Amino acid sequence: MTQYSKLPAFIILICIMGFGAAFTSGCNSVSYSYKHNFGDTCWGMGDTLDIPIDVNKGEFYRIRVNFKEDYAYQNLYLKLLYQLPGQEKMESFMLQDTILTPSGEWLADKEDGTYPLDFTIYRFHTDTTAIQSFRLIQFMREESLCGISSVGVIKE
Repeated sequence: MTQYSKLPAFIILICIMGFGAAFTSGCNSVSYSYKHNFGDTCWGMGDTLDIPIDVNKGEFYRIRVNFKEDYAYQNLYLKLLYQLPGQEKMESFMLQDTILTPSGEWLADKEDGTYPLDFTIYRFHTDTTAIQSFRLIQFMREESLCGISSVGVIKE
């Protein structure tokens, strides 16, 4: 058997491995630590999402908002509240970003039927303490905010 007779088997093996890598790379499934699905309901200004996860020292998290096709605004404003151990008062900061252009074109690529927008939360990255409590409020309008499919938290 010459060295060239093994070549077709080697090429077939490389092709199979390449096909497998291409097939699995298209499967961008996201693993959520927490996810709230809105279904057909809207998110009211007074509706607080209590996030039931522990945020430990040195961990990074992303908040992902998945938008439906019928989302009616260009921007999104959220208020994130968190509480450090031993404190009674909650701290807060705003999360804001643009999701649609003025002409109504999405700035995100469609994934699994929705348009995702991620906010990486660097304030949770601390070497001294962990976050005890964590809440999220939509801070857009007095009326309900429709067109959001889900809100989730992804640990990085």
